[in-house]
Parts: sequence; C-alpha cells; structure tokens
Amino acid sequence: MSELGFVLHGNDSAREAKPSVWIYSGPMVGWLVVGVAFFVVLSMILSRLGLEWWIVILISAIPLLVITLFVKFLVNGRPSSFAIDLMTFQVFRLKTFLFLNGLLNRPPQIWRKGMKPAHPNDFK
Repeated sequence: MSELGFVLHGNDSAREAKPSVWIYSGPMVGWLVVGVAFFVVLSMILSRLGLEWWIVILISAIPLLVITLFVKFLVNGRPSSFAIDLMTFQVFRLKTFLFLNGLLNRPPQIWRKGMKPAHPNDFK
C-alpha cells in the first residue's frame, strides 16, 4: 500500500488483447472486417452495373450475413474445432447416404491419418 492509500493490482490486459465488437470477439473480429470488405466491393461492382440501390444492398449484405451466422452458431460458446468437426461429420453422412443409395461402390471411412500399408513380408 502506498502513502495515498492506492493499491496496485497487476493485470495482463496489455499482454492479452481480446478485441470485441458485438458477437465478434478475439480473432473473429477479422472476419467482421472481411465481411465489410466484401460488402463494399460487391456494392461498388453491382452499382456500376446499374442495379437499383436496394438490390445492391440486399445482394452485398449476403456475405456479411453468412459470416455473422457462422460466428453466432458455430463459433461462440463452442470448442475451437466445432465447425471443422461438424463439417467432417456432415461429409461422412453424405458419403454414407450415397453408398446406401448405390452411388458409391465402397462404404465411407471416417478420416484417419494416412499410413503406409504393411509389406507382405512383415506378416511372415
């Protein structure tokens, strides 16, 4: 304690920057910047093509809306690998559906690390 009665509390706020804007936090703030950049570029391109302003805004907002929904439902409050795991599972389900309907000739396998097959001499 100092003479004036102030107590110093250590914090790590300078070492650990976690920006936050609305539902975007941490590294996901960069996705917001990418979405806004897509909005600006698409709106410029579509307005130069002579489309109406309300059509330009609706079409240009689609990438920003998709990014926002992705962050809302697949990133916030989820483990870091949730989106990749969900995508992998959905691809497996699609391959299973295709196999069961006769469109694939081999049943699907869950992804595994590639390993060299054993040489027949190793089994002797």
